[in-house]
Amino acid sequence: MKTSEITTHDKKILRLSELCKRLKMRAAYERFCAILTDPDACQMPLLDCVIEGLEYEVEKRDSNALNRRLKEAKICLPNARPDTIDFSIERGLDRNQAEALLTMQWMERHQNIIITGAAGCGKTFFACALTNQACMKGKTARVVRIPLLLNQMSASHQIVETYFKKLKEYKNVDLLVLDDWGIGQLDARSREDLLEIINERYMYASTIVTSVLPVSKWAEYINDPTYSDAILDRLVSVSHRIEMYGASVRQMEQYGGVQKS
Repeated sequence: MKTSEITTHDKKILRLSELCKRLKMRAAYERFCAILTDPDACQMPLLDCVIEGLEYEVEKRDSNALNRRLKEAKICLPNARPDTIDFSIERGLDRNQAEALLTMQWMERHQNIIITGAAGCGKTFFACALTNQACMKGKTARVVRIPLLLNQMSASHQIVETYFKKLKEYKNVDLLVLDDWGIGQLDARSREDLLEIINERYMYASTIVTSVLPVSKWAEYINDPTYSDAILDRLVSVSHRIEMYGASVRQMEQYGGVQKS
């Protein structure tokens, strides 16, 4: 009788494994097994047992999805998070404005953020903190330096399929961070690529731009009246602006508070 009961139990466990595997619910299966092998937990009401297993599955899936979003975002400063922003440094980052932006409501309205200021004052750090927050809220994101993006787009022109694949990659993310806007020079193809990406995202997705150049110098950087009007209209007209200033936080950290001469 005892052998028969064990065999029946094992068959049921095997069947549970098969069903969970088919439904791709490995985490739920692990939790069900843990409950069944715990003398106290196995006395739980059936409904509580089912809910606990499914909640564990959801938690695992949410965690895996978050890790996947963070990995695909390619955040260059992964430690930049809302809780690691230092508001004690005087650099033009208003706490009230920053906290309002960290609610990410501007993304629901498909608005942009433009962060300008001298090198090292924390532009990229705040942009990465916003990106981390976007990922936490279930949004897809991508951080890329403008020189790298333009090099990738230029290389992709050699094969049509590659170009459209790369364009789709930057078009479809919920949040695109264009870091180091204004570095280097733009040729005709670079202007076309930038406008294509920005135009595809306009009113459909949000973009963050960080730049050492003030917005008043962007038309000069783009160096073509037609393209500058089109690009600036799509980026600036629906943007929140942050103008940062002050000593380089990066240099202060690297040189113990003494600015490099």
